[in-house]
Amino acid sequence: MQHWAEHAPCNFQHKYDLVEAERARVKGEHVVAIELYEQAIAGAREQGYTHEEALAKELAGEFNLARGRESMGKFYIIESYYGYIRWGAKAKVKDLESRYPQFLSGIATAKPQEIDVTRTRTATGSMAAAILDLPAVLEASQVISSEIVLGRLIAKLMQIAIENASAEKGVLILNRDGKLVVAASGEVEGDETIVNQSDTVDMSQALPIELINYVDRKKNTI
Repeated sequence: MQHWAEHAPCNFQHKYDLVEAERARVKGEHVVAIELYEQAIAGAREQGYTHEEALAKELAGEFNLARGRESMGKFYIIESYYGYIRWGAKAKVKDLESRYPQFLSGIATAKPQEIDVTRTRTATGSMAAAILDLPAVLEASQVISSEIVLGRLIAKLMQIAIENASAEKGVLILNRDGKLVVAASGEVEGDETIVNQSDTVDMSQALPIELINYVDRKKNTI
């Protein structure tokens, strides 16, 4: 596996890191194990291996729980749970719910049956999570199929996103030629969501620029 990782790191480096993390765990090299779990998680995320990111988080959670670090263990288990939901792995979702009801029972109870595991997640750096559910995704897909003009499509998607998040404002930021620009902004006014599309908005005046730059660098959801 190390040989594979050297020749195709995008496919195998995170797998190798996870195996090495498990070896370090068995050998009692806890500090090394923690670092390797994190490397495996970051690598799987960067290369789009959702299922292996979820697996790495599950194993990292079990490692921390075994060492009595319940807060960190809980964090990783919940992150793993949402990862399996994104992947659509119903059996793994149910498995975690049965093994960790103390962490997941509230989340599982709040999950509507008709939506099941077809969800996506946004989360803060703590463990708070707000879920964008299937009806919103379906509504967005209907918009995409019915709208041809890009400007109208962006306006409707902005409206859906703001309303689904129960937000007062929303901003769409795009990376154009390596530069972040505001492509559209929306704001709730009375019963309407007003969307403006402009590339002339100064991000430093309208948004928390340090936070945005941090997310852009780290590629973490905040």
